[in-house]
Amino acid sequence: RNPKFWRAVLGLHHLYHHQYYTRERQVKAIIIHSHFKKETYENDIALFKLQKPITFNDYIQPICLLPSPLFLSNDTPCYITGWGSAHEKGRQWRTIDVLYPRCHTILSGRNNQFWPWLWPTTKSRDLCTSS
Repeated sequence: RNPKFWRAVLGLHHLYHHQYYTRERQVKAIIIHSHFKKETYENDIALFKLQKPITFNDYIQPICLLPSPLFLSNDTPCYITGWGSAHEKGRQWRTIDVLYPRCHTILSGRNNQFWPWLWPTTKSRDLCTSS
């Protein structure tokens, strides 16, 4: 929760290689959701207030936040992007180090077939998806 241990990297495409358009900013403050629960990760979201302003360009763009409350039905397309790990049937987990966009479909918590052990902690406001 200490901003001096964080930095924001903007315009990053390849996780380990900065490009000419990549920018770094020091974090001035971290604003954690007021209803965050460490035990269950409910409301696991935070905002970073940056030391310096950002200049938007073709590679650095603001995100769009949807109105709340927002009700999505099953089978609604959901687009996500990020880095992390991926697993395919019969293959080991692998690290994804290039920004990885995916289209998923919304599932209700009760339809979470992929991680059944999550069901006891899955809440109605959680977003479960399947690719």
